[in-house]
Amino acid sequence: MKKITLLLALATSLHGQAQKTDLKSSMERGLDVYTGQCMTCHMATGEGLPTVYPSLVKNKNVPNKAYLAQSIVKGQRGAINGQTWSGEMPPMALTDEQVADVMNYVRNNFGNKAPLVLRKDVQPSLKVAVKGFQAY
Repeated sequence: MKKITLLLALATSLHGQAQKTDLKSSMERGLDVYTGQCMTCHMATGEGLPTVYPSLVKNKNVPNKAYLAQSIVKGQRGAINGQTWSGEMPPMALTDEQVADVMNYVRNNFGNKAPLVLRKDVQPSLKVAVKGFQAY
């Protein structure tokens, strides 16, 4: 019985630690995701490619948690802020934690500043109606 109690206490403790995150460590993990999934189109500087892929630099959509989460998870095509882009963003096959991490990276780089996004915030953000958003 003591072994079971000890194992439950350990599992609860580890689960609690896995849930904890801070902006700095999330952004570090987000940089890895950005480098592997986003940088080819949005560039290391976040400036994108004119007429092909939008810039993330001081982009008014970036702080919008629902907009950014949906862009990453569902992909995006069509006009953004009234401008047409020839490139399309395909949906990314990422975990909720990876989505939150890359959101934290993008939302706090390239001249952007926004609060921490947790993995538990991702799924609710995908259910929010976002004006002007066109999924891939």
